[in-house]
Amino acid sequence: QYMYTATGNNMVYLSPDAEDTLDYNRNPPNVVIIGMLVDRRVALNRSKERASKFQQKQQQQQHSIEIAKLPLSQCQTVLQVTGSSNSLKDEEPLNIDTVMEIMQRWHLRCAVCEHTGNSAAIDSGAAFVEAAVDALMSHQERHPNRTLHL
Repeated sequence: QYMYTATGNNMVYLSPDAEDTLDYNRNPPNVVIIGMLVDRRVALNRSKERASKFQQKQQQQQHSIEIAKLPLSQCQTVLQVTGSSNSLKDEEPLNIDTVMEIMQRWHLRCAVCEHTGNSAAIDSGAAFVEAAVDALMSHQERHPNRTLHL
């Protein structure tokens, strides 16, 4: 209850299986619930089912929470410039550290613009794309032998 009230109803449950895509043209949400599962087998829609149960519970308490996936396809043009020829889809499952890094970098870019009063320097959409590309490249540097799913 407190978390819901304190965040001003700005929460999102991230799931690569979600039907809706997070609006990257808005500022990032205050609270992000990462709908990840730690397992060796990919089970289609498992994260979405968990998110739906959580959403139903929140609605019973008269709270609303958005369930969405990251708009990763928006990064495709930038990634092609960096040499990646594979396509990136919004449904792409990412490591939890990569998702957390994307969100942290997105928040930081938006906060810097607000703090400096330079809101024209970067919009939320560009901030998201830059944050996601940087986080994906960082993941590739940290884990060169792991599949990036690009």
